Amino acid sequence: MKKIICLFLLPIIAATGCTEDITSTISSELATSYQRLVVDGSISTDTMAHRVHLALSSGYFYNKPLEPVTKADVSISDGTNVFNLTEDPLNPGDYLTQPNVYGVPGRTYTLTIKNVDVDKNGQTEEYSASSKLYPISKIDSIAVKVVKKFYKYRYEVRIWTQDPADITNYYAFKVKRNNILLTDTLSEVTFTNDEFFNGSYVTDQNVYHIVPTKTDERLKLNDVITLESCGITKDYATYLNDIELASHGADPFGGQPANVSTNLSDKKRAIGFFVAYSITRNVTTVKDTVPTVD
Repeated sequence: MKKIICLFLLPIIAATGCTEDITSTISSELATSYQRLVVDGSISTDTMAHRVHLALSSGYFYNKPLEPVTKADVSISDGTNVFNLTEDPLNPGDYLTQPNVYGVPGRTYTLTIKNVDVDKNGQTEEYSASSKLYPISKIDSIAVKVVKKFYKYRYEVRIWTQDPADITNYYAFKVKRNNILLTDTLSEVTFTNDEFFNGSYVTDQNVYHIVPTKTDERLKLNDVITLESCGITKDYATYLNDIELASHGADPFGGQPANVSTNLSDKKRAIGFFVAYSITRNVTTVKDTVPTVD
C-alpha cells in the first residue's frame, strides 16, 4: 500500500480499492452462494460518457473477474432530465450515458437500476442511489517539488486555491503524468476535508506525493503533471474511509469481511457507491528530478 503524507495538518487517508479499477467485491460473506449487486457509478461536471458498472459479488477466495450484470435498465436523473444509459457492447456490465452529458453543481443526481435479478429467483429487482453535486473552487496553480524525507527522494504535488467559507468541503485528488492517470486505483487517491482551513486561502500545500521507485512515477524533465481536485460528498468520503479501515491495504472489492457503507437503496442485496462530483484541474511541468532512484 502506498504511504500517504499529511495534508493541511490532517492525515490524508489512502482508500484501498478502486474507483477507476474495480475488479472484485466487498462482502461480509465468505460463501460464494451469497451474491449481491456490485455498483460502481459516477457523474461529474466533465462533459463525457459517464459510466456505471454492474457486477455480481463473489466469495472471499474467488480470484477471477466478477460476473458482469447485463441487460439491465440503467438511468440517471437530476430531477428534471433523465439520462438513459446504454450497455457497452465491448464491455459487458458497463453502462454509459451519451458523450454530451455533464453534471451541474447544486443538483441532486439519482441512479436507478431496473431489470436485475441478483438472487436469480425469476423476479427482477430495482435499486437506486442519490448524490448531490457540490461546486468546487478552481485551482489557481500547482507545482511539483523534489523533497527528501526519511532518506528517500520523492515528488510533492502542491496546490494554491481558495477554500469556500461557511461550508464543510470534502476533496479528493488525482494525478496524471503526460495525460496518463497515476491514481488508477483508490489506494493512490488522497482525500480530506477542510476542517482546519475552512474559508482560507491554501498556499503551497502538499496534496499528493509521487514515488520515483515506481516505474510509472519516474518523472523526467518537462513531463506534464495534471492535478485533478474533486469536490466529493461527505458520505462518499465516509465510504472511502470505511474501505480503508475494513480492508487494511487490500483491494476493497477483494472480499475482506467488512461492514462498508453504501448509498444503494437495498443495502442487503447491493454494495458499492454512486457519486456525483465536480472537477477542477491545473497543469505544470517537471522542472527538477530526483538525483537517483533509491
